[in-house]
Amino acid sequence: MDDAVEKRMTIETKLIAGFLVVYIISAMVPGIVTYLVDHFLARDIVSSALTGLLIFCVLLILVVITGLYLMSWITKPVRKLCKAAEDLVHGNLNANLEVVGSAELISISESLSRMKSSLRIAHDCLGPPDLDKDVKTEMAGGLGMGEKLIIGMVIFLILNPLAAFLSQYLFTDSVHLSAIFSVMFSIILLSLIANYLYRIVVKPLRFLKRVAEKVSRGDYSENIEIRHSGDIGRLERNMILISERIERAMKELDVNG
Repeated sequence: MDDAVEKRMTIETKLIAGFLVVYIISAMVPGIVTYLVDHFLARDIVSSALTGLLIFCVLLILVVITGLYLMSWITKPVRKLCKAAEDLVHGNLNANLEVVGSAELISISESLSRMKSSLRIAHDCLGPPDLDKDVKTEMAGGLGMGEKLIIGMVIFLILNPLAAFLSQYLFTDSVHLSAIFSVMFSIILLSLIANYLYRIVVKPLRFLKRVAEKVSRGDYSENIEIRHSGDIGRLERNMILISERIERAMKELDVNG
């Protein structure tokens, strides 16, 4: 994908695109597999149960491949930014903050780049970071963005076909009602998963984007806490440490000045 196009994409757009791909896959694969079984294999050899199992296996393989690609597309830039921010925390002011990712991550990386001059002042004022004293915030554990993304996709993969089977059972006399029920269930399920991912990925990244912009301008009014696990939690932790060190250095200079 062209870098200029990707820079304009938000993390939310990428998540929607990912789940749209999964939705299309889940809608097309059952029909394709059934067609191939009907036309290239003997129906009396391949039972309906075996066909269903084959459909599920194909869906699982395709969704895992899609999920792994999305992990690279969405989470790799986050992890790269986390590593660069950790380098800044440990006093490496030559850390490479250039990130090709979503609009939010690029904004955070640009704000961190602007903070480098303040961190140099902090280094001159406070000395190099004392890892035992300064880097005291507990590391964030738990599942990362990529793992949560794949879990969400697998949940959709498992529940969505169940809705199709249930709709056929409930509306045996109406193909149209069966199709409407199946589509509505898919939309509701996707909305629930999207809302979950919005709260654990999109919302905190937008908050960190706003905080990073404020800190880079010398505004330390936002209260940052480690509220999430995995990659987002690591980024929150590093932002806390960087903003605290800069703020402490600025206060030290004001007192001595």
